[in-house]
Amino acid sequence: MPPPDLASGLENAETLRDHVLSQFSNPALADCHLQILEEHGGGRSYIDAHKIILSRSPKLFELIQNSEPPASASLKTQVHIQLKGDHVRLFSFMQSLKHLYGGPLLSFDQGRHQVNGGEPLPTNEERMENALQHCATGAWLQVHAIAARGLEVAGTLLHWDTISTALAFALNGGLSHVWVNDDGSEDRISCSSSDDSHGRPETTGTPTYDPYATQLLHRIIHFTVHVFPPNFYLDVAAPQLAACPRLPSLPMGHESRPSRSDPRLSKIRFGEMATDDHQRPSLVTTTISSMLLSLPFTLLKCVLEHFDLAARLGPDTVGSIMRQVIAERESRRIMILKARSALDSSSSSSLDGVYPHSLYNLYWEEVVEPSHHHRAGFRLARRRRGIETPPSSGAASERSK
Repeated sequence: MPPPDLASGLENAETLRDHVLSQFSNPALADCHLQILEEHGGGRSYIDAHKIILSRSPKLFELIQNSEPPASASLKTQVHIQLKGDHVRLFSFMQSLKHLYGGPLLSFDQGRHQVNGGEPLPTNEERMENALQHCATGAWLQVHAIAARGLEVAGTLLHWDTISTALAFALNGGLSHVWVNDDGSEDRISCSSSDDSHGRPETTGTPTYDPYATQLLHRIIHFTVHVFPPNFYLDVAAPQLAACPRLPSLPMGHESRPSRSDPRLSKIRFGEMATDDHQRPSLVTTTISSMLLSLPFTLLKCVLEHFDLAARLGPDTVGSIMRQVIAERESRRIMILKARSALDSSSSSSLDGVYPHSLYNLYWEEVVEPSHHHRAGFRLARRRRGIETPPSSGAASERSK
């Protein structure tokens, strides 16, 4: 049993917490009125609150300080709050407000159990999105406990059906400088890691939700390396991840990669044709392929050059995966580069909707090189290629063999 003074203090703290939590959204003693609007989604809400409680968040304290004072002492301060970004949403914000009043953090079991046989349970992707929204909201409020719990819950939900959602969140705004590769003197000879770091596409932005974005990327890499299927073979028809593409899309009027669908399917009736799904890549294979084809170069190196990946799958398998991935990334890069070069350079419409970093990526040639410093016996390297001297697909494929 704790000493009497300590036990009394704990009881008093719990009583105070319960009292404060009971005042959540209670207008009786509130001294401010929040007008909350989502930047994306259009959600809107109004709630009465207490400045002394909200000031636990540096962001809310700043908004309160910058609000117009009320006309008289009997009126409440009107605080306008716009929730910025795709991931700072109304639901997670209201849950975070409850935490400021003493409520619990996001539960690790959120969405796992059905209540009274009501609404269906959320999918893994929906639960991941909810966790990431809590992480983003905590980061925006500058309340570490909320953001850290959202990150922890997201880490428990990592799987192949949620990894693209997590990756899009972690790459929002760009990559942290901690991901800049520096492999030493070997890079100064052939790769871009030392001499031509200026203008790297990875360093053109700042992660929106750092340091949590960088921590999540570490978890994504760890998951990928330790759960990577040993019989993986790249699905060359896999699309880029829509939320974080590595390359711009093909310009209008240029044919894309042919569809994998069978034209006979539109002419048959049920039962007339045997299924051949075993000849098609699985959903997991396509998901992993999309991720590998979309990852920034520095993160791709972290995955494919990881010591544990070669230890699990064997050097030959990892070397084969390296060659498959780089060959397809280069094939797509060169195809898009040629298509864009064929356009009228004076046409600004060709840049509409293009991520700036994806344009930079068009001028980085990626190759697979032998390396005795890596367990697989190979490493990924890249070279800056000027606009006037794009490499040929033949040369690139020869170096990647």
